[in-house]
Amino acid sequence: MVAQIIGYLIPTTPYLQSLNRVVLMGAELKHILPEFLHILFLTITYFLLAVRFIQRKYFREEITF
Repeated sequence: MVAQIIGYLIPTTPYLQSLNRVVLMGAELKHILPEFLHILFLTITYFLLAVRFIQRKYFREEITF
């Protein structure tokens, strides 16, 4: 259970699931949309966390999201 939760926080898990569906099963975008949205959500989340970290480390100013 814990390993599965950690796996969903790593972007390669939904990427490999969607790649498997596209390559082996010929899936279209509508079939891999949940994985695509998952990767998009992780990208936005990790980007915002990186911005907060860089700002706190180098500029010492607070950003409110």
